Amino acid sequence: MNESYINYSLSIAKDGLYCNGSKEVDLQQEGLIEKLDSIYDSQIKDYPKYYRMDGMAKLVFILGDLICARTKICDDIDGSDLAFVMLNATGSFPSDSIHNNLIMDGFERASPSNFVYTLPNVGMGEVCIKWKITGEGLFLIEDEFSANCICEIADLFLSQGKCKAIVIGWAEPTENEGNCIFLISNKGKGINLLNTEKNILKIRKNE
Repeated sequence: MNESYINYSLSIAKDGLYCNGSKEVDLQQEGLIEKLDSIYDSQIKDYPKYYRMDGMAKLVFILGDLICARTKICDDIDGSDLAFVMLNATGSFPSDSIHNNLIMDGFERASPSNFVYTLPNVGMGEVCIKWKITGEGLFLIEDEFSANCICEIADLFLSQGKCKAIVIGWAEPTENEGNCIFLISNKGKGINLLNTEKNILKIRKNE
């Protein structure tokens, strides 16, 4: 199997947004959604559909949009050669459970509009639309964050020629920190770290 390299990383911690292990944006907000809204207001600003998304979609959109903007990966390779894979533990359950509670309380507020923008794929879809990404896309469910899983999926996609680069990460809206995303390719660019479980864990912890 060919070696692959981590070219760029983004992670959201309790105290800020970290890029390649260094804090770029200070975040003092208590909750994850408040953090995401603050990042959107200061870093993106120009995608009104963001306000229609639930926490999951917001999280995936913020991570995906920022890494595409900062790396300019969509200028370097064709959108059909870029894969986009995200993982988490709960899928759309947080928003689904809210809708279920409304049903249990009575049908007056249990409208389909409560979950129009709540599927995990919505955030990915909006990133792909904005950046014209048409390569392989997956949203997978794992019991917990696995650096090994991210490492192996990226290696598999690249070694089998499914893409020239992959954007891959963990987006769990029930966690207030530890959400992360990586740009990985077969070329040693950017931070140029070998794609290993150890390096992914190290970056996620901002070490």
